[in-house]
Amino acid sequence: MNIQRLPFDHEKQNFFEAVGVSAEKLANILANSIPFSSLPLEERIRVVACTAHFIINYAMENRYVTSVVFSLLTANKKPSECVEQLEEGVITLASKHPLGIERGVDDMYLVISSIVNGLISRDLEEFKQHAPIQ
Repeated sequence: MNIQRLPFDHEKQNFFEAVGVSAEKLANILANSIPFSSLPLEERIRVVACTAHFIINYAMENRYVTSVVFSLLTANKKPSECVEQLEEGVITLASKHPLGIERGVDDMYLVISSIVNGLISRDLEEFKQHAPIQ
């Protein structure tokens, strides 16, 4: 199956320019201001890969056990190259979904967005505990 993919520009210094999705658009998608299902398939794939990249970076920054594996996989790579590698994995896995690649990508997004929401909720609770009382 040949899937149309958005281009990467690995020479750009700005991550969002390199992956072809603006920070604002990604934030609006994750906040459900832009429905994920309204995006073309190639953009949905890129959003899943970018979001997975952020989750991996979160794990690495917080020294989770898996960060060792992620560090080895991302060594000497630009962030956009890591997203490209993740995107290839997204396509491979989603292609095996019994209801088709689009459903596979949508199911991956549900899992990834719930992880992001959980991380945000946890960080907000931690912030509230350490915020000065007014």
